[in-house]
Amino acid sequence: MKRLTRRGRRSAILWCIPALLAGCKPGGREPSANASVQAQKGPGQSCRLDSAVVAGGAVGALHAGMTVHDLLTTCPAATLVQGSGEEGGGRVMYSIPVGGADTVVAAIDSTNGRASVQWFSIEFVGPRTAAGIGVGATMRNVRSEYAKLEADENEGAVYVWPVPDQGVSLGLAISRNALRDGWRQQPGFIPDSARVKELLVRAVVASR
Repeated sequence: MKRLTRRGRRSAILWCIPALLAGCKPGGREPSANASVQAQKGPGQSCRLDSAVVAGGAVGALHAGMTVHDLLTTCPAATLVQGSGEEGGGRVMYSIPVGGADTVVAAIDSTNGRASVQWFSIEFVGPRTAAGIGVGATMRNVRSEYAKLEADENEGAVYVWPVPDQGVSLGLAISRNALRDGWRQQPGFIPDSARVKELLVRAVVASR
């Protein structure tokens, strides 16, 4: 995955927004073999997300920045998967059953020698932001709840997020190629009919 070149707060929010199984170039060590063994245990009720609220970089018992050990303690049914990273490199991820057939993908960052969750990707109906926005909502719904939005793209995928930042980016089911020039600076150019297809739960970026 390439890094976006936009500077400042927007760049801090988007530097590692992925497609579902793509991520930033990994570094450091991967989770230990013991973590992989622990992931084979039965599911835990604490990681169910039926109607969880996404806020402050967290959803239910899951939060960006939690260690892999804490993730597997909370959700012992999580299984190790391999995603693709920048320039074809590998990226460690976990697939987490959260109820029924629904799963959440967690991307692991080990660049500082501490394996922790960088983001969670939610692509099913249920979890919502505090304002009631979830998968399936339209941009009309999003605009009615958030007075100010910022927007950018990664690998052709379009994302918007509210300002002040709330630790969640909304992935839209629309290609950047279908949008008018200048949509990054003017998110109002994004059609009202565009639907949210992903909630990307990540750390909150402080306002400047």
